[in-house]
Amino acid sequence: MAKVTFLIGKFEKGKVCSARSLSVAFETIRKNDYSLSISKYKEAKHEEVEFEDPDILIENLLAVEEEIIEDLKKLKAVVTSE
Repeated sequence: MAKVTFLIGKFEKGKVCSARSLSVAFETIRKNDYSLSISKYKEAKHEEVEFEDPDILIENLLAVEEEIIEDLKKLKAVVTSE
């Protein structure tokens, strides 16, 4: 209930918009055949992402997996020796 009260307070103060929301005039929505698709009202921003070389990623994963296997072997030795 506190979240609802918080949202109503924000709405009444005209501060509904945030980085993850936006306010659109009813007339604009009507002109777009009542579509609530965000792409009708806000342009999507895409950032280019650079990924590490797949061979390096795989080698890193294999190294972590080897550590996990060694730790599991140690754990098994502790559990079975009890």
